[in-house]
Amino acid sequence: PGTPPQYCASGCLNTVSVFEVTTAGGIQTAINNAVATGNGAVVHIQAAAGFYFLPAKLTIPGNTFIQIIGDGYNTKLVAPGGVPAIECGTACKARLRDFEIFGNSNAGYGIKITGADQAGGRVFVEQPYLNSNVTNHLLVNGLTQGNAELRNVASMAAIGNGDAIKVVGPAVPSTGYT
Repeated sequence: PGTPPQYCASGCLNTVSVFEVTTAGGIQTAINNAVATGNGAVVHIQAAAGFYFLPAKLTIPGNTFIQIIGDGYNTKLVAPGGVPAIECGTACKARLRDFEIFGNSNAGYGIKITGADQAGGRVFVEQPYLNSNVTNHLLVNGLTQGNAELRNVASMAAIGNGDAIKVVGPAVPSTGYT
C-alpha cells in the first residue's frame, strides 16, 4: 500500500495549530480557522459530546491542507437532511480520520469529494466509520487521472438504492484512453 500523503512542500512543522471542538455549531468555525491558519492545522472533534447533530453540511475549501480528527467511534457526526455531512472542494487536501458519520437515514452522502481529478492525484481516506446514508456513504466523482485509496473503512447500513462506496469516472472517457 501507499503511504499517507504529505502536503507541506518543505515538510510539516513539528507543531501545528489545534482547534478543539465540543459543539456541532463550532465545527465549521473551527474548520474556517484551520483553513486560515494552514500548514496542516487540526480540527479536533472531542468525543465528550458523543453525537454532533450538524446544522448544515461541513464545507472544506479546495486546495487547503487541514486535518479533521475525532476520538474514534465515540465521535459521531450526524448529517443534516438531504446534503452530505462533509463536502470537500476541488483539489481537496483534507485529512479526515477517527470519527463516525451517521446519516440518520436522511443524508444524500456521508462524504462528498468532487473535482479532485488531476495528474498524479489521489483521494486518500483512512479509518472512516460511515453509517445510515441514503445515497452513498462515500462518493468520489469524476476521476479519470487520479486514484482513490481507502484504508480501514467501516461502512454500515446503506439505505435505499445507494452504494456504500462509489467511485465514478466520466460518462465518456477523455481522449487517450484505449
